[in-house]
Amino acid sequence: LVQSLDQRAREAEILRAAGTSINATLDSQEAIQRIIEQMARVVPHDSASVQLRRGDRTEIIGCRGFSSANEVIGRDMAISGNPLHEAIYHYAKPVCIAETTGLSGFYGVPEYTIRSWLGLPLLFRGEVIGMLTLDSALPHHFSADHVRMGLAFASEVAVVLEHIRLYQQALSARARLTILHQAIPEITALSLMPEQVYRAIHATVGRLMPADAFVISLLRAERSIVEHVYMADSGGVWPRRESVWEHSFTEYLVQRGTTLRYGDVAEVKGYQFVRFGALRATRSGLAVLLRGSGGPLGLLFAQSYAPAAYSLEDQELLELLAAHVATALESAARFADLDRLATTDALTGLANRRHFMDLAWLETTRSQRYQHPLSFILFDIDNFKALNDRFGHLVGDEVLQK
Repeated sequence: LVQSLDQRAREAEILRAAGTSINATLDSQEAIQRIIEQMARVVPHDSASVQLRRGDRTEIIGCRGFSSANEVIGRDMAISGNPLHEAIYHYAKPVCIAETTGLSGFYGVPEYTIRSWLGLPLLFRGEVIGMLTLDSALPHHFSADHVRMGLAFASEVAVVLEHIRLYQQALSARARLTILHQAIPEITALSLMPEQVYRAIHATVGRLMPADAFVISLLRAERSIVEHVYMADSGGVWPRRESVWEHSFTEYLVQRGTTLRYGDVAEVKGYQFVRFGALRATRSGLAVLLRGSGGPLGLLFAQSYAPAAYSLEDQELLELLAAHVATALESAARFADLDRLATTDALTGLANRRHFMDLAWLETTRSQRYQHPLSFILFDIDNFKALNDRFGHLVGDEVLQK
């Protein structure tokens, strides 16, 4: 009994020291290194790995005992179809194999043959976020005490890794919001120069999230035509293009009324994408409506060559950017209308006297500077007053229009 109590006390002290060490940093790489170091104190082994879940795959983010660690780190393996991974990830159970001879599915270590293996789930709030694996060149190496100690250590590791993930996520969110807040005034200031606005929007989105391809589509007033005013991919910026509204992706998104975020393009059907640019097809996408005061103006559409590239946070950021972009576009349209009204005759659609005087001053100044001759041609309608007096001003207006 005394020996057993002493053993438990030693184990408790090892776990306490290991937990203190890995809890002392919020830097992910340093934390992984400390986890690897402390694992050797908790459960003796020849090689080990720290892995995290990435969808239906498990990725090695740290390892020990491998001569080519750089080749091992970053390696990912399927969970489904692998009995060991399924037992750990799907059922949150440790797996201890006393003798691996004759079994398949182990990542080989060049220096020795793995004879026994221990896999431990990293469990956080009921969800398996990853696993620890330990190998030994000796058969029957891992005991029940090793499993118990390993599980206790794995619980501590799961909490640390999740806290680091949340901390880094908060830092990333703060940095991305800073980028967004810095970009919005620039986009607003450029609103009178559409092409520069489109490029500024694309550049901002590229700093916030994957944007291997990016499209800005705007609706024409009559809503029969969609104008793709900005289309860019890895091959550069491509000429703008028009497409019909009916059965278009823009029509689908407007009728849907909400953002579309998809992990694989094969999931989305029933409408026509506009094909452009490089031959390489994108896999995932994030499309957000541009909502004006009078209804939808168009959409922003970010795409990635990788599957499942966009998160809920990406969606919220692009929606926030889209709200400011829509305001800038509406302001630019109103300014263009006011400018057109100020320089255009409402009856004929021709430039008015104010616009003529502005251009006359500009051309006169240019002529004087470069010593070029300048001429004006004046057209007048003979006896137009008599036309108005005889037939009335409405007829006179029609004559002017024609």
